[in-house]
Amino acid sequence: MKVNLQAVLSDSHVDVNKKSNQRQLAISIAALGDLKERNLPLNLCLVLDRSGSMQGQPIERVKEAAISLVKKLQPRDRLSIISFNHQAKVLVPNAMVGEMDDVKNQLRQLKADGGTAIDEGMKLGLDTGRVSLFS
Repeated sequence: MKVNLQAVLSDSHVDVNKKSNQRQLAISIAALGDLKERNLPLNLCLVLDRSGSMQGQPIERVKEAAISLVKKLQPRDRLSIISFNHQAKVLVPNAMVGEMDDVKNQLRQLKADGGTAIDEGMKLGLDTGRVSLFS
């Protein structure tokens, strides 16, 4: 199996006269290979930014992308979802994929507000995404 990773900035132009510049980075990851090759379940943890800067179209795109991804998961896969603004929160604890309607509804209800504590989101995502194979 091969992995295709593609990163795209929302705007490649940076004004050097400004003290700060904000850009959105979209990262696309795709596994390429035969369907026969996929025999191990996926353990996926989504860490979603819902800070105030995501207001409007950005949060809507995040929700659409997350829901689209959730629809593609298989019953043996595991999923956890973390959202963060000024604090991180577990939306979906790490569990095997089952009925996804509740998960999709939770994603649809995400609202953008507050600050951006990405470090808390990433730490909680790492902790939540870990699964012991022997538990």
